[in-house]
Amino acid sequence: MKNYRYILLAMVLLCCCTTADAQLFKKWKKKKIQTEAVEVPQRVNLDTLQLAMMDISTCPDNKLNRMAFLGIPLGISAKGFHERLTAQDFIEPADQQNYYYLYQGTAFGSPVRLILMQSDSTRTVYAVDIEETTIHRSEADARRRFMELKQQLQEIYGDGYICYGGEQYVINTPLGSVTLHYERTTGGGGFVVGYAIEDAKADAQAYAEAEDKGGEELPRTIREDGLADVELHADIVNLGQMLLQAATPQRARVVLALYDYVIGKETAAVLPASFKMGDYLAKVNISKRAKILSAVTITANDRTDLVRADLERIGYTPQETGYSNGVLTATLKEENGLLSLTFAKPGAPKNSKPARGRRR
Repeated sequence: MKNYRYILLAMVLLCCCTTADAQLFKKWKKKKIQTEAVEVPQRVNLDTLQLAMMDISTCPDNKLNRMAFLGIPLGISAKGFHERLTAQDFIEPADQQNYYYLYQGTAFGSPVRLILMQSDSTRTVYAVDIEETTIHRSEADARRRFMELKQQLQEIYGDGYICYGGEQYVINTPLGSVTLHYERTTGGGGFVVGYAIEDAKADAQAYAEAEDKGGEELPRTIREDGLADVELHADIVNLGQMLLQAATPQRARVVLALYDYVIGKETAAVLPASFKMGDYLAKVNISKRAKILSAVTITANDRTDLVRADLERIGYTPQETGYSNGVLTATLKEENGLLSLTFAKPGAPKNSKPARGRRR
């Protein structure tokens, strides 16, 4: 009888333990399922994926490859750019109100003010605008600093071209662009030097996000490999006009050197020069008569529509045979894929010797 009681007690205890273990397993499993259900995966930090200025020739996919400022890639969030700027000792002015994208710091050996240009929705930085705070009292001083910066920017971003009469230097790359400039300060108290750096992919994204696209320039086309099309265009309109206005070969040489043209062998009738920027090629032939410049012809693999726009922008109006600004004429032709632009003075005699005074 006692053995029966012991056996019955053991069976009850065994059932209780089994039930407890089963309930404990169910609770653990339920908790695990609930934990997995509410677990939110971390968002990918796109800022950490962007690559600053990689060598595009060795990278088959450049979708994450970006233009950069001081090693900070554009195309990241304003918050991410802020963190990397402040790590390089850039600060926000104490009197700034709701403009967290304005900073002060040092770049390329000079104190600067910097503004972040952001897209409307995602607040992605598509460009940075930098202005040096030094006021140059003369244009010569500003140009010296301009030339120093030009050399430093060339070493980082590559070769570009001079435009706007020597006041701008533009570098267009498959990743974006750099525009260096100097200009007179408001009020005319001196000159300042500045530059802007733009990422082509982020600029295209910012354009897509913009609610009001009126007055905005169309972004550059981005290819499947993540690189932007580079326009074959340089400032041949201002160059040709300045060369003819230079009047003499000596002054023309100064203008050609300013525009980074390599001067060829000069003859009694012609002063030649050439320029190369990546796939862009241009040749200049300056016609002379008695050491006075009579015409300038520039041949280049340029874009006709952009050259026409440049002519009209600086005051040339279409005529029956070309363009005129009332002082000079400009003739534009296309042949064998090349553009030819010729500047001349209207009414100037062709292939004739200057008249001599009568001897007494």
